[in-house]
Amino acid sequence: MNMENIRAVAFDMDGTLLDSMGYWRGENRRFLQRRSLPIPEDLKDTIDTMSSHAFARRFVADYGAPNTFESVMDEYHEVLRGLYRTVIPAKQGAERFLRLLKKHGVKMCVATATLRDTAVAALDRQGFLPYFEFVTDGTDMGLAKGDPRYFEKLAERLGEKPENCAMFEDSAYAMKSARAAGMKILGIRENVYADKPDEMARILENCDLFVDTFDEAADKLFPGEE
Repeated sequence: MNMENIRAVAFDMDGTLLDSMGYWRGENRRFLQRRSLPIPEDLKDTIDTMSSHAFARRFVADYGAPNTFESVMDEYHEVLRGLYRTVIPAKQGAERFLRLLKKHGVKMCVATATLRDTAVAALDRQGFLPYFEFVTDGTDMGLAKGDPRYFEKLAERLGEKPENCAMFEDSAYAMKSARAAGMKILGIRENVYADKPDEMARILENCDLFVDTFDEAADKLFPGEE
């Protein structure tokens, strides 16, 4: 893959621009610890790798009212909001890659499932915010990443056709939808999928380019540039 005809790049945030997935997964265990609840036997080997959404659904199924999926996720977002503002780091080489895209006149945005105000604060802390045309958490589009129309609308907001856009992602389901919309797919390694070969296979089959770091992406797409 090269950058020919790519005029805009949309970035996922968690697991892509920011090295935050371990913090989300770790919250599953901390959530139970705050309630002095034991880890269910069947989750002992998976609690640190299952998604927050999957854990929230399981917790509500086990404990019921007054817990709801929304209340569990609200607590996650509240806890993670503080971590985004203080300790969660950027992925290696992210700022260099953003700088090179800007140098070449490529428009950029962030498309994340994290609440927009939290995402904006996290990106601002890293100094990334000025690179982006906008940051969306999907609520302003009324669509989710599992729907190709999400990415069609993303391209429209960037002022480009989907075929002139690339999506930088770490998860297979979003890659598949972005590809269905006509975008090129850039994938970056995320350690939470390291022991999930089926997920990694789905990721690789949807990528036009897969890299371990943003420095690798910069070297491949903008060779010799810093």
